[in-house]
Amino acid sequence: MRVDISILIPFLNEEDSILNLVSELNNFIAENRETLNFEIIFINDGSTDNSEGLLLKSNFCCTTQIISLSKNFGSHAALRAGILQAGGKLICFQYADLQDPLSLIINLKKEIDKGFNIVWGQRNKTQSGLFSTLYSKLMQR
Repeated sequence: MRVDISILIPFLNEEDSILNLVSELNNFIAENRETLNFEIIFINDGSTDNSEGLLLKSNFCCTTQIISLSKNFGSHAALRAGILQAGGKLICFQYADLQDPLSLIINLKKEIDKGFNIVWGQRNKTQSGLFSTLYSKLMQR
């Protein structure tokens, strides 16, 4: 089966968020499965809680896999590990706390369909700190 979009989700001690995350992912995929095939790759970035156990017990309506890193390497290293395993034509990143709505995936795909090779979402307003602001400005350039 071809995979249109790989959704990469790094997580670290997200036990309290997992059940909501699974529910939201299943709803999102069910709403879009007629036009797109998804895979979800969870990357355990050294969790010490039961996050991974909850994911292993969950039922998903698409292909999923869990990559477990040996310790906490940070979300960027976790995303790199996920990219290496992704089979989708497109790859997107999502965080386990759903800080960005899943519907943005469809909006970003529409931009790709216009012919862009890479699309990037940015919040219009945030309460970020100095380092987040500098990182955002760097990524814009």
